[in-house]
Amino acid sequence: MNFLAHLTFADPTPESMAGNLMADFLRGALDPGLPEEVRVGIMLHRRVDAFTDAHPLFHRSRNRIRPRWGRYSPILVDIFYDHVLAREWDEFACIGLGDFVREAHAFLAEAEPLMPEVMQRVMARMRAEDWLLSYAENAGIAATLARLERRFKRPPPEALALAADDLAAHYEGLAEDFREFFPELRAHVEEATGHPSIYLR
Repeated sequence: MNFLAHLTFADPTPESMAGNLMADFLRGALDPGLPEEVRVGIMLHRRVDAFTDAHPLFHRSRNRIRPRWGRYSPILVDIFYDHVLAREWDEFACIGLGDFVREAHAFLAEAEPLMPEVMQRVMARMRAEDWLLSYAENAGIAATLARLERRFKRPPPEALALAADDLAAHYEGLAEDFREFFPELRAHVEEATGHPSIYLR
């Protein structure tokens, strides 16, 4: 799952918000010097990723675009799922998307001293360019994919931004997969944390 979904499972604190995204910027064992709430968030992020990667519905989504995108399809589905979540936010959340994004931005800005330098730069740009809200639009997904492609040592055969067209073409199927999958993921997270997300219905 991408940034938006991970944040919905965070507690409403700077440390939890930061931890639930920090796993994308760290590898290996956790720094014991990090606050406990940050470490809990990192472990929850990893648990969400493991559950998602193994889930049959995620595999079904991946197979919808695999013929064109091959090994890039799992990465694309992660991002596409955030698009569906943003587009259909009111079906899942008990707070407006704009209000949620403003709260997340404020918490992440407060937690900046806890973040690795590369994460600080990415989070500052995410806030300045309003990535989370942009996920609701195909153009925002295309921009996200273009940013992602610049991180690859070897570029894919086709520009990843073109996958936004596949999102539009397969939207109903991908959205159907997500609508079935997300409640199961939410239940998994609630079991792991012992409490429901404050942001979700």
